[in-house]
Amino acid sequence: LKYHRYFKAWYESPEDASECLQKFFGWYNTEHRHINLGLMTPETVHQGKDKSVAKKRAEVLKQAFEAYPERFPKSGPRLPVPADSVGINVPVVRKSIPVLG
Repeated sequence: LKYHRYFKAWYESPEDASECLQKFFGWYNTEHRHINLGLMTPETVHQGKDKSVAKKRAEVLKQAFEAYPERFPKSGPRLPVPADSVGINVPVVRKSIPVLG
């Protein structure tokens, strides 16, 4: 939070601080992609849209691999998948699955 664009060195009032925090948490939950959520937003996962988003991403990766195979490792693209459980200060565990085959 301290280094985010919504952070101020000084807040004029509690209302000013509250407004900045509301902006930050809005961004954090609806725009910021989390590594332990498979590079999805908390909102996407909470609303149950993660599987459809992953399916769309896999299709785009397949198309990109077919068009530009030199941009990918020999094994092909991999799709990051959400961790089984997440929390605050939990070690990052990066899991992925192959998109091809």
